[in-house]
Amino acid sequence: MPLNRLIIDARDVEAMACLYEKHFGFKVARVPGVRIVELFAPAGGAGIMLHPTAKRKRGGQSAIKLVLDEADVEAFSRRSA
Repeated sequence: MPLNRLIIDARDVEAMACLYEKHFGFKVARVPGVRIVELFAPAGGAGIMLHPTAKRKRGGQSAIKLVLDEADVEAFSRRSA
């Protein structure tokens, strides 16, 4: 099962998007009115979704989430049991 995306909570989404674009060559995709910014790796592989950090988020809570896509979740569950 491939790792397809990382979701990263960021206090400053625009600054983080600029960092990945400038230093790592990611392509930035923005949708007007949507707070999440999506980054695409130049050589393919896992993309990154930058999500604004919740104002109520406490220290120690997860800031990075891994997204794994599975076409048949029930079959995966049976194999993993």
